[in-house]
Amino acid sequence: MLIGNIVNVGNTDDDLIRLLHTQLGAIVFFTLVISGPIFESMLFQGSLQGGIFKKLNPWLAVLLTSLLFAFAHGNMLSWATLQIFFTVLSYSLVYLITKDIKMAIFCHGLLNLIIWIFRFF
Repeated sequence: MLIGNIVNVGNTDDDLIRLLHTQLGAIVFFTLVISGPIFESMLFQGSLQGGIFKKLNPWLAVLLTSLLFAFAHGNMLSWATLQIFFTVLSYSLVYLITKDIKMAIFCHGLLNLIIWIFRFF
């Protein structure tokens, strides 16, 4: 979204596809597949689930983290927000089971790469 706002392009799939075919394509790819998953996992799984919500029941921490992540990506209750919720639920469970933020980052980045390949090519 930040890159799109800087160059005055929206945040839809069509907008991202157009950005990928510009000089910003490498930055968009890096953001979607590498830096985004790192920062989001550190914020949601690391800081929230593993930090602020650490004293809660682990399953409640997983659910709260997943809900906050989903609503941070989708502004309202919608099918897309529900899809994001279930996706991040898997990252939160990976973090809960492995206790390793690198695994949550890897899963997040891998899924974004797979989506990027199928959606944009």
